[in-house]
Amino acid sequence: MSFSIERWQERIHSNAVEKGFWALHPDRQALGMLSEKIALIHCEVSEAFEEIRKEELKIYYVKDKNGQDKPEGFPIEMADTVIRILDLCAGMGIELEHAMILKHDYNLTRPHMHGKKC
Repeated sequence: MSFSIERWQERIHSNAVEKGFWALHPDRQALGMLSEKIALIHCEVSEAFEEIRKEELKIYYVKDKNGQDKPEGFPIEMADTVIRILDLCAGMGIELEHAMILKHDYNLTRPHMHGKKC
C-alpha cells in the first residue's frame, strides 16, 4: 500500500484508538501517558538494537501464542518504531509530514557533518 505519511498517521492512530491504547484511565494523567508513549518508542529502538546484536537483520517469523506467524527482526522493530511515532503524532495533532519537510529543508542548509563526529 502506498499512502502519504499523513494517511499512515490516520490509519495507525485509528487502529491504536480502536484497540484501546489511547483510553485515558482516571489514574493516568495526559502527561504521564505522553511520557509512556515516548518510552515505548525508545523500547522499539532498543529492540531493533537487540536484533542487530543477534545478527537478525532480515525478517524472520516465530509462532505467537495463537500459533500465527509473527514477523520479527530488525526491519520489523524499525517499523514498530515508526508506527508508534506516527500514532503519537496523530494523537497529538502533529502534522508529521509538514514537520519533516521543515526539518529536512533546514538540514539541507547545514554544513557537512555540522560539527558532529557521527
